[in-house]
Amino acid sequence: MLAVHCWRVYDEIKATDVLKKQFLAANNQCCLFTKVMERATVSQLTDSMLAFGNYCTSGHDLQALVVQRFFNCVAKNMAKELTGSANADDSTKKKRKSRNS
Repeated sequence: MLAVHCWRVYDEIKATDVLKKQFLAANNQCCLFTKVMERATVSQLTDSMLAFGNYCTSGHDLQALVVQRFFNCVAKNMAKELTGSANADDSTKKKRKSRNS
C-alpha cells in the first residue's frame, strides 16, 4: 500500500512541470521526497499502521526504508530520462548546426 502511495506522489511530481522544477531544484531530493511521504502518509492513511510508523526489533523505521528504496529506484530512472532527453536535444542542435554549415 505504501509503495502504491509513493508511486502516486512521484507520478504527480513528474507530471506537473512546476512540481518537477521545484523538486529538481531542491538540495536533497531524497530527503524532500521522504518528508513529503511522511506528511502524505499521515494525512491519507490515518487508519493504517503505516501512519504510526512500523519499526523492526532493531529499531529501524520500515516506512522510511521503503520510501527511500522506492526513491532510489525512481530517481535512477528519472535521471536516465532527463539525461536522454538532454542528449537528444544536444544531438538535434548539432545536426542542425552541421547542416547549416
